[in-house]
Amino acid sequence: MPIQISGTNGFSMVDSILNSSDGGTKWLHSAYLRGDNSNFCFEDVEFNNASGGGIAIAGNPQYNKPPENMIFKDCRIKDSVVGVHINSGAKNITISGLVIEGCSLGFKINEASELSIDKVSISGSKSNENDHGGFSIENVEQATISNVSIDASEITESLCLLIGNIENLRLSSFEDNNVKDIPLYSVNSTAIIKNLIIE
Repeated sequence: MPIQISGTNGFSMVDSILNSSDGGTKWLHSAYLRGDNSNFCFEDVEFNNASGGGIAIAGNPQYNKPPENMIFKDCRIKDSVVGVHINSGAKNITISGLVIEGCSLGFKINEASELSIDKVSISGSKSNENDHGGFSIENVEQATISNVSIDASEITESLCLLIGNIENLRLSSFEDNNVKDIPLYSVNSTAIIKNLIIE
């Protein structure tokens, strides 16, 4: 795992490549940003070859606070099982200008809030037993996902799956190409959704 960080206030990385060299388990990420982290900025960074996620932003009970206040600008993720994990209480995460290539699932989001995800390109999806599609969104509050381009030619599940309790979610300007016999949006039968905007 190239970097695993916890308990840090203020961290930046520019013009870098983090390569996991594949192998390992689903917990192997190119960047694992854990609890008690805040005020991070990654710009023009590449996250590659992770059997887990290219980027994983996740809290943990052993830390006082989940990760918060993180910015990712003009980054790339290649050949990982999941492009971006955001979970376990992570909040105030901003992602802009992200290119995801060769990942089974673009985003896996669970228990997160205050998310701004804009200008994302997803292509070259690879088959995987558990994780598929563009976005898996579960238990999320206050999030905007906009200006997304997805090449669905290799995707076998829905482009956007909604699960659990979701409140104040805006999905805007999705451009989907090569969609064949899969739903654009799929809602789990037990989901409870309040104030969902799709435009």
